[in-house]
Amino acid sequence: MSEKLVVCRCQHCGGGIEFDSRQNGEAIDCPHCQIKTVLLIPASLNFKGTVLDYSIQANKGVISGDNGQRYSFQGAEWKDASNHPTKGCRIDFVAIDQNASEIYFIGKSGDSSIGKRPSEYQGLYRSSDEKTIGGVCGGLAHKYGVSRGGWQMILIVVTIFLFGVGLLFYIIMCFGFKALPTKGIKFSD
Repeated sequence: MSEKLVVCRCQHCGGGIEFDSRQNGEAIDCPHCQIKTVLLIPASLNFKGTVLDYSIQANKGVISGDNGQRYSFQGAEWKDASNHPTKGCRIDFVAIDQNASEIYFIGKSGDSSIGKRPSEYQGLYRSSDEKTIGGVCGGLAHKYGVSRGGWQMILIVVTIFLFGVGLLFYIIMCFGFKALPTKGIKFSD
């Protein structure tokens, strides 16, 4: 029988313990708290569900499984780079205890509020990951669906023809707009 590594939680401290599945049921000293704990392969099941909430700043969210249970998830568990977790999107995931992992986007729900821009993206913002200087043009491009280069050209023209006013506005926007990730994040509205 080949080695298959699995992870379980310590019954005392909750720390993750990676072990060979052939050790299932054995008692060992937890590497985190040094207290004897029993190695048990966690019951994991595949489910489908809906994202109830996701916070970009905290990088975590909540899923309502089709089985009626709620599951927490970390952004690192989101496996689909082309779709960002948004309230109401349909997903497929693995449930381990009350946590979701290996989360894949499978579509939008029939609800008209699905895929709407999260509250963090409602106002004006600058891009934290698509920027040349401060990310203002990247944020405006993301918000309004115009290329970043287009916004940069507008800024240059305004700066030249209005004697530096564009540069002044840019500096104010750098300090006034919050920085949010925009690379690969799309919304339906």
